[in-house]
Amino acid sequence: MPAASPRRPQIENHPEFDLEAAHLSGTVAAMLRQIEFWEDRERNAGADLETSVIMADEAGEHAAMLSPHVHHPYFGSLKVRVGGREQTLYVGKHAFQDVKGPHHVVGWDSEVGSLFYTQELTWTPRRGGKGTIRRRRQLDVMQKRLLRVTDLYDDEQGGDTGGREEVLLRRLNEGSTAGMRDVVETLQPEQNEAMRFPAGTPVIIQGRRARGKPPSAFTAWPG
Repeated sequence: MPAASPRRPQIENHPEFDLEAAHLSGTVAAMLRQIEFWEDRERNAGADLETSVIMADEAGEHAAMLSPHVHHPYFGSLKVRVGGREQTLYVGKHAFQDVKGPHHVVGWDSEVGSLFYTQELTWTPRRGGKGTIRRRRQLDVMQKRLLRVTDLYDDEQGGDTGGREEVLLRRLNEGSTAGMRDVVETLQPEQNEAMRFPAGTPVIIQGRRARGKPPSAFTAWPG
């Protein structure tokens, strides 16, 4: 009896799936180019041997930090409008600056990255003015491949889509089967707020009651 072929993850249709898949491919290619540049010791040569070694070591460290994220560059995006200009920001676990193109990634733990998790629709950028969230989108990526696109909020579609709850339930179901993925992809607004308290601030976090057990609470010191 022939061995059964492995099941491929189901891909969900979305009007902009192909556009997002193309952007993902571009981001992966940009990251690989940057890693190749960092790993090329001849390009990282200084005026003398000691400087060259230091520069090469630093470049190697940058390459090592970025390499694990090539297979999963980001997990979400924000369409924002600031000062009359509209742009899309991609949110991942590791920030990346594409020096030769538009495939940048902002870190989830940055000030801008935190907007992916909140319910707020406006914010004040550091340079002043006013920023508006026009869309929040979850992007399910695995092994450099886009599997699913889920809009969480879209002002052109009436606002909140209910997609955040849908994504969370999907992740919880994964947790009971093949192992739950990184929690930063599905942080809820209250969890995000608790995680971002200043370092050294005592925070009481209370969870829901488990079956047959009283509610639990503990004090945590962020940072």
